[in-house]
Amino acid sequence: MLLHCQAADAWAEVGARSQAKAALGRAEDAAALDLSSVIHDEVAGVFSCPAGRLANYGAAVHLRAGSPAQALAYADRGLASLQRQAVRPLGTVAQLHITRAGAHLLADEPDGILEALSPVLALPAEHRTAPVRQRLRDLARDAAGSPMGDSAAGRRLQDVVEIALREAALALSLSAPTDGWISDHD
Repeated sequence: MLLHCQAADAWAEVGARSQAKAALGRAEDAAALDLSSVIHDEVAGVFSCPAGRLANYGAAVHLRAGSPAQALAYADRGLASLQRQAVRPLGTVAQLHITRAGAHLLADEPDGILEALSPVLALPAEHRTAPVRQRLRDLARDAAGSPMGDSAAGRRLQDVVEIALREAALALSLSAPTDGWISDHD
């Protein structure tokens, strides 16, 4: 299932909408199979693809395909699914909120953009991982190239994203070991 999701993501990234949607459909078909009587040891960690992660891929595919309503539906489904999990992957949750913001941008709903981003901006800066930062950059780039790019809302979004990225860079650089730290611990 995860490989189908990643194929869908890759196809969407290069603009191959029909291939992306077909791969997403295969992932959803695989998710619908009940293999509990045959498979007794689900792979966990980075290889797992629970409903929230599948929805994250689906939301991104539909956003890139220019379907804001479907992107929002997938993102909301993913957030609801992740809310029911005992342990929530913060990166996936953040990516779903950023996708929601992108869907509002695509639908020309500026008020929804910052509202959708607020949970991401509330995260501690060190939790804004590389995929989250990339999605924020992509959102800012898309906003700059949109009709709202030069508006007050567009400039506000650019400022908010720039500050969030700067905070993350600072927080992550402060927590990274330095050459001296490595030398001191040989």
